[in-house]
Amino acid sequence: MTQSFHEQRARGDDGRLRLHREKPSRKLARARITGSHPGEPGKVPPWEDWENDVYYGSLRRYESGGAFGGGPYAVIGISALSEDAIHDWRDFQAIKNDLVGPEWEAVELYPAESRLVDPSNRFYLFCFPPGVLAALGWPHRQVFDARDGKAPQRAFPKE
Repeated sequence: MTQSFHEQRARGDDGRLRLHREKPSRKLARARITGSHPGEPGKVPPWEDWENDVYYGSLRRYESGGAFGGGPYAVIGISALSEDAIHDWRDFQAIKNDLVGPEWEAVELYPAESRLVDPSNRFYLFCFPPGVLAALGWPHRQVFDARDGKAPQRAFPKE
């Protein structure tokens, strides 16, 4: 099977024009819940297992105690089925949308070394309902496909 690449011309920080080649984003299967665990009252909260065609992980939902305002939140753990350290923003956005909803927002935390959790090639999204993280990020939607981007950008997957 031949891999198609999208080519773009882009200016580097030094002002020189360069040719950028990149594979388009992949189309993921929807993340689906595959199991649930009751946890241990007072010790380990309940969680759900989830999986799609590239990743698997855990989903923990909390009714209260969120870091911003004390309300509900969720934590999504993400690992690649291959166990490699795969970290693709568009993939993680799709997983977040599938598991908690497209209007929920999520952040990744790069903590102080004294609070570091790095058990294996796993990434965590801390998710909050609409409006909770409104002060972070951009106030509007702005999405470019590879042909419209101002800098190198992957093409979206073909439908």
